[in-house]
Amino acid sequence: IGNRLNYLDQSFPGICPDEIQGEVDGLIVNVFPNPFKTKINLEIGSDSYQTFEFQLFSANGSLLENKKITVIKGWLNKEIETRNLNSGMYFYRVVKENTVISSGKAVKF
Repeated sequence: IGNRLNYLDQSFPGICPDEIQGEVDGLIVNVFPNPFKTKINLEIGSDSYQTFEFQLFSANGSLLENKKITVIKGWLNKEIETRNLNSGMYFYRVVKENTVISSGKAVKF
């Protein structure tokens, strides 16, 4: 798997930090751990009731998961099960009303 990760690092620009964090309009989104094994943790902070979608894509762009997530107020921690996924590179998006709030890539080992 080390050779595969090296290839992905060389072929896809950007970095893959241990925790991916984004903030838009007072919303805070954390996706961790990275790399992941059996689950991805999604943490969303909001000061009001809001609904989001968490979308997970394969490296070739196929939509694998599309989970609707509701935050009442404060912090929501949601685990996304990934046991059925093969090792490799994945992309995710957190979407609110057709607007991407956060996106990134994550590696399953």
